[in-house]
Amino acid sequence: MRVDGPDAERMGSKDSYPSCIEAIARMSCRVGTWSGNHRVQRSVPVNAAELPSALVNHPSPPPVTWRWGLFSQSIDDFLDKTKTTGLLILKDGQVVAERYQYDRKPDMPMRSFSMAKTVTALLIGIAHDKGLITSLDDLAAVYWPEIAGSAYAQTSIRDLLRMSSGVPFRELYTWTPDVNRSALKLICKAKPHGKLMQVQDFTTPPLRPRSYLCDVLKSQSTAYVM
Repeated sequence: MRVDGPDAERMGSKDSYPSCIEAIARMSCRVGTWSGNHRVQRSVPVNAAELPSALVNHPSPPPVTWRWGLFSQSIDDFLDKTKTTGLLILKDGQVVAERYQYDRKPDMPMRSFSMAKTVTALLIGIAHDKGLITSLDDLAAVYWPEIAGSAYAQTSIRDLLRMSSGVPFRELYTWTPDVNRSALKLICKAKPHGKLMQVQDFTTPPLRPRSYLCDVLKSQSTAYVM
């Protein structure tokens, strides 16, 4: 664990990595905000399962190296060049490598960004296996009636999981207060759903009605941590 990292002063080291609501625009509070988002925005805690599965360390972790151009690179080389706050590598359920920069700690709730798409897909699979979702070809609005009338409501869960909703959306990271509402109000599709894959942050949120997936997660004997 390092207390510094690339460009640490601009990332807020002098002020102990503060938090702020304008993290996208202010680099100095990105580290603090994205490892403590609950301090600046409404958050919903999900309690750990009664019998969570522990992440154990690999008894003899192999070295992690790769070729980049003419040179061999390591995890430390990667961290020296990127503003990565935390890095965790698993193999066969065991921790092969775990690193932190900018004075971050393992117990901090790191913002997962697009990793949440994988967690969402896992929860959807669990819900389908339990019969809480009848079919992945059901429309999203069957399970989230509040989005009825939007383009997402007319799209199947399967196509949302594949990020092929056909909904036109440009991800500008302006984070205006009404960006979520605007995304869900989209009625027209640029392409038929299921025909074009476009990676965007507003494709999987219709699969994440908060209380529904939290209930599924709480019912599991394994704690999913990303």
